[in-house]
Amino acid sequence: MGRSISGDQLAALVGAARLLQHNNVPWPPLVHEVVQELADRMDAAGPQADGAA
Repeated sequence: MGRSISGDQLAALVGAARLLQHNNVPWPPLVHEVVQELADRMDAAGPQADGAA
């Protein structure tokens, strides 16, 4: 992995993962790996300023 992911790709991945989960289908190992890496990256980035007070 180690590559960037576009917003469209992220949305497609999340949508597919939710569809599988909704239908009680286990995630393929690669989907699980990518989701875990993205979660790790988000945790490492910490809270992002969104302009909200």
